[in-house]
Amino acid sequence: TLESQMKQNVLLAPFDGQITRLNLRVGEVVTLGKVVGRIYHANGFIVESRIPESDIVKITRDMESRITFDALSADEIALAKVSAIAVSATTIQDVVSYVVKFELSNSDARLKDGMTANIDIETARRDDVLMVPFRALTKENSKTYAEVKQLDGTFVKTEVKTGLEGDDGTIEIKSGLKEG
Repeated sequence: TLESQMKQNVLLAPFDGQITRLNLRVGEVVTLGKVVGRIYHANGFIVESRIPESDIVKITRDMESRITFDALSADEIALAKVSAIAVSATTIQDVVSYVVKFELSNSDARLKDGMTANIDIETARRDDVLMVPFRALTKENSKTYAEVKQLDGTFVKTEVKTGLEGDDGTIEIKSGLKEG
């Protein structure tokens, strides 16, 4: 019967909320992967981002992040946790990425659906390490070198072992150099 067919074709949201956009018309056929609408999460705000495949392996569920919104001042930082990571990739203009969802810790009534968010995720951290500008290093035959200035003004090519790369253009030096 028509009633039993309709019960088999019900879409249920994974959370309570308010429908803010509906992309369907009565009688329209929905195909796999089609966005049917948007729902405002009543208990919090979810931010979706596409993370490139080169970075997705660094992201884990419940990882903390800091988010700013273009519509708010830069010093207003929202804290969020990774709540979901897509298991299958999305390719847009030959760039492979994965949709990651971030759930904000505190809701802010000023946030609206569709706002631009800037997300910082700390994937690794080391304190009290020697950092140098990445551009100060050279690579030769899978080894990394720094040019070290000597007392007489000459430079000596010194092999170094590197660690974490910062997003500010710096890189950790694990061995081969010392401070100063």
